[in-house]
Parts: sequence; C-alpha cells; structure tokens
Amino acid sequence: MASQGAPTGVDRVGPQELRAFTLYLMEKRCFSGHRFTRPQERGLSGHTINCYLRSIRPFFSWLVSERIIP
Repeated sequence: MASQGAPTGVDRVGPQELRAFTLYLMEKRCFSGHRFTRPQERGLSGHTINCYLRSIRPFFSWLVSERIIP
C-alpha cells in the first residue's frame, strides 16, 4: 500500500483501499517477489485471493474489540 501512496495506518484504511488491494492481488503474478522461485505467467488463484481477504476481516474485528479503531 505504501508503494502505491495509499494510507497504511489501520485507522485510515477503508473500503476504497481494500478494493485497491483486491485489484492488486488480481493483477499479481504467481510467485512474483519470491526468493527461490521465478515468477510465472499465471496470476494468483481465486482461492489464494480469497484467503488473503478472509484474513482481513478477523484482523479488523480484533482492532475494533481492542478499541484501536472505532
């Protein structure tokens, strides 16, 4: 997010940033940035993208329960 100029503070992340993150994942190539495996032409699978997004909800729920964000 920082490389795209988007806010990185959890109190400043909203639906627009989450949509941008989803689009980023949809465009990302499989194994891009991996230390030991060359990037492939295919993108991330829908399952992989869904796993990323499923992990965000409990994290934000935890932030709310800890009163870090409203």
